[in-house]
Amino acid sequence: MPKKSLSKTAPVTNGKQRTAVIAPNNTSSKPLIRFPKLVRKSDLSVTELAQNQIYLIHNFFTPQECTALISYFDSTLPLKTVPVIPKKGEAFRSNDRESFEDPALADDLWHLGLQNVCEKIAGISQASLPRRPVGLNANLRVYRYREGQKFEGHYDDSVQDKTTKLWTDWTLLIYLNQDMHGGETVFYKSVSKKRIGDPISVKPAAGLALLHRHGRNCMFHEAKEVIQGEKWVLRSDVLIG
Repeated sequence: MPKKSLSKTAPVTNGKQRTAVIAPNNTSSKPLIRFPKLVRKSDLSVTELAQNQIYLIHNFFTPQECTALISYFDSTLPLKTVPVIPKKGEAFRSNDRESFEDPALADDLWHLGLQNVCEKIAGISQASLPRRPVGLNANLRVYRYREGQKFEGHYDDSVQDKTTKLWTDWTLLIYLNQDMHGGETVFYKSVSKKRIGDPISVKPAAGLALLHRHGRNCMFHEAKEVIQGEKWVLRSDVLIG
């Protein structure tokens, strides 16, 4: 699992202070809470778990940013529990989630250091040739897995961004905490009717970003049950164009 360190190319901060992001249908009369300030990262370390498939981006958020984001999302987003009975053809999942459209925040996250990673790591930048990673899906999702909740084995679909009309090719999961037991994201390289094997397991760590291919190139994977505590995740997708 080689780690790659990227050269410093970005300024220290993004120079912006965002206002609150409030999900649709939130009718709370409470004062808006200012969105946490996020620091641009200029020297992110990357681990390749599977070539052209799975990459870990270490310390994408600082511990302080993770704590602030959890507090912000917990205070402003009306997280809803996914229905217990899945739709036909969908995998069983039991977690709390909310999604919202925010092109500006997606752009901020892209320029925190993710753009540099996607451009410099050949296994990411060249995986979808002739198209290349160009940004993040404006549809952002927040997941909270409580004790006993999980997402059984499934494949992630490619989706079209409503703002740019571009299609996605990578799932981006950013773990916001690590004080839980269980909750690993596990990929399986061997899948057949008789056997699922050769697992690649990713243990959540605060600030760790997991980038993996989806759509027709997606590996079968699952989010293991949280045995104790809670797991918080910020989710988007990388656009190609």
